[in-house]
Amino acid sequence: MAKKSDKKIFDGMDPLIDKLETNEFIKLAIENSYFFSVDIVKKRQSELATLFQNKNQIPARKTTKKDSGASDYAQEEKDGTFYYCDGDNTRILINIDYDGNKEVRRLIKQYTGYSIGAGKTSDFQNYIISHIWGRAFDPRYFTNFWNIVLVPAWANSLLDKKNPSRGSLPSKLQSTIKKICGKLYQNVDKKMDNREPEMPFDENDVVYGTYHVKVLQTKENNERKAPRTKDINITTK
Repeated sequence: MAKKSDKKIFDGMDPLIDKLETNEFIKLAIENSYFFSVDIVKKRQSELATLFQNKNQIPARKTTKKDSGASDYAQEEKDGTFYYCDGDNTRILINIDYDGNKEVRRLIKQYTGYSIGAGKTSDFQNYIISHIWGRAFDPRYFTNFWNIVLVPAWANSLLDKKNPSRGSLPSKLQSTIKKICGKLYQNVDKKMDNREPEMPFDENDVVYGTYHVKVLQTKENNERKAPRTKDINITTK
């Protein structure tokens, strides 16, 4: 019987990683991802802040306390409503997205005019909606575009890995894309409850360099299928 340490892991990413250096892979993944324009990010942030101030329902993904980071999530109440609770000071009325990303897909279509996850009719094929800091159970993060990037399907599994070890490819990709989000949206006021959102990353695992980032703009009338983007040259250091 083989020991646990002898178990072979079959990773579908291996052929692609073997063809590229780590830094080349990260650059390829980031430069083939789609971030959202600052204007779109600001507009959604403002709408969420208004919903929060007026104590209206805000979308969030259903989760349980067993999920990563969901340490203080309130269960359904007798009247059928849900609340997200953050300590003793924050209690937010939420609208559960049981599909997981239905509301995010709807908002992407609303804000940009482009569709994702709609089968063969989707404008984005083989792309995944990635919540860069996770926390989709938190209404302050779930539909906030500073936390969302459209990434190639072949790179998404690395962004989904929880607590990757320092120096690993997933940690380096996650840290670098978080660093880019931080620089791209550094002038966006992200507060909803008078607190800055938690946006941690491992600075030591950032792959410093220059990245030509695709920034998704709002689709114009009679525009062709190709996304209208604006390349932004971002140096991470």
